[in-house]
Amino acid sequence: MPLLVVLISLLSLAAAQQPLECSYFYYEGIDELLYTCQLNINNPNGFNNFTTIGGTHIEGKTNQDVQLIFTGSGITTNVPSIICATFPNLIRMELYELGIKAIADSSYRTCSRVTEINLTGNQITSISANAFVQLPGLISIVLERNLLTTLPENVFAKQQNLQWLYMGNNPYKRIPSGLFRPLQNLGVLYIGNANLDAIDSQWFLTNSRIYELYLAGNRIKDVTGSFTGLQGLTYLTLTENRIRKIPTGTFTRTPNLNTLYIANNNLTELRQDSFPNLSQLTSLDISNNPIGVIYNGAFRGLSALTSLTLSSCSINRLESNSFHGLQQLVSLALSSNRIDVLPTAVFSPMPSLNYIGLYGNRLSVLHVRSFGILSSLKTFDLTQNTINAIDKRIIDRATTLNTLYFVGNRCASNNYEDYSNKRREYSVTLATCFGNYLA
Repeated sequence: MPLLVVLISLLSLAAAQQPLECSYFYYEGIDELLYTCQLNINNPNGFNNFTTIGGTHIEGKTNQDVQLIFTGSGITTNVPSIICATFPNLIRMELYELGIKAIADSSYRTCSRVTEINLTGNQITSISANAFVQLPGLISIVLERNLLTTLPENVFAKQQNLQWLYMGNNPYKRIPSGLFRPLQNLGVLYIGNANLDAIDSQWFLTNSRIYELYLAGNRIKDVTGSFTGLQGLTYLTLTENRIRKIPTGTFTRTPNLNTLYIANNNLTELRQDSFPNLSQLTSLDISNNPIGVIYNGAFRGLSALTSLTLSSCSINRLESNSFHGLQQLVSLALSSNRIDVLPTAVFSPMPSLNYIGLYGNRLSVLHVRSFGILSSLKTFDLTQNTINAIDKRIIDRATTLNTLYFVGNRCASNNYEDYSNKRREYSVTLATCFGNYLA
């Protein structure tokens, strides 16, 4: 029995002393060439008493030259301190999918030069309050796809230089109100698919430099007062939540918002002035919301908007001024709705339209009074309607038309490409559609 114990101890010691091995090479990233260690690690028991990291350097290089270390293969439940002790000049650490369970005070204690950390796809359930204290130069942290339910409120207290923070795909139960307060230089924040049911009104009070905020795939219902402090925000993603309405004043504090994705929510109507105070907005996606009706003036004030997507919104009614004020609009997608009639002059406020998508509606007749002059139109998608008659003046006035998608209609069923050069030929093919309107 004693002999057996000794053998087990020796085997465990051997496993603990030689589980880290590096393959060295140069990594060419964006505008950089880094001397790199591809780490192979076998440390399922989470030992932290290693004395060496194996591997043969490229000629002329030493441990002092290694700047990037990333996962090759293997497993470890912690971040062995020997990594930074061996490579004192590391600037990037990418330890993804290793089974790491916790980030302790000692994990990065000797990593003061590191500027980027990637811990994607581990099993981290806890991060100590002082985990990043010794890394004031961090500009990027990635914590995606772990098992975090919360974070210490002061965990980023020393990260005033942080610019990118990706912390989504975790089952959060609580995110402290002051978590982001020290991050006054933060530019990009991703908290997607993170179990959030609300946005704390205190989160972003000191984050005026955030320009991209990603909150898709949560359970957020109410966005009242959610974006206070985000004066610099230009790109906001709220897709796949449970938002029912956009209260007046929601975007008052985000005057520079340029792109808004709010698809796959529970918006039930778009009434007058649904998006006030967004004079800089150029792209808006509201697809896959059960909207039903687009009321007059719904987009009033969006004078810079160039792209509007309203696909799969159960729209059964448009009004003549539904798109009033969209003089700069270039692309309008209304596909997969229930539109059977286009009101008089509904497209007239949009002289810059390059694309109209009406795929998958219930249109049977197209009247010229609905469209006005489409002098900029290049692509017209009318696929899968029940169209049996078209006022020929619509097509004649679309002098720049290049593609007409028309498969699945009654009077014709084809796609007409290179229309500008084949007008005469296509006029013959569509003669039934034009003739039915005259009749």
